[in-house]
Amino acid sequence: MKAVKSPESRVVEVAQGMLSGEIELLEGCRQLVELAGRLDERDDEILAPIVAVESETDDLPLGDSRAHWSEQGLRRKDATVAAYLLEVRPVIMKAVELLVARYSR
Repeated sequence: MKAVKSPESRVVEVAQGMLSGEIELLEGCRQLVELAGRLDERDDEILAPIVAVESETDDLPLGDSRAHWSEQGLRRKDATVAAYLLEVRPVIMKAVELLVARYSR
């Protein structure tokens, strides 16, 4: 039987995946916001930029939802994502590093 991981350990896994590039930043932000709700920490200062990014990009197609978009629509949204990520990447990466430090103890 597979052991159930704590929300804290999942935060570390997702954050480390984002740092290594294994998890795309927007997908990681979505996962971390979901986990923050389980930790009752959605208003946490470290998570604030992650929550903001997730909120500002919740209309952008990720994962399986991309199959329901036209190629032209995806190109437009992908360009929006690329420009946005250039702007927010440094802040998100710092927040992710802080989450790893907090929950790796």
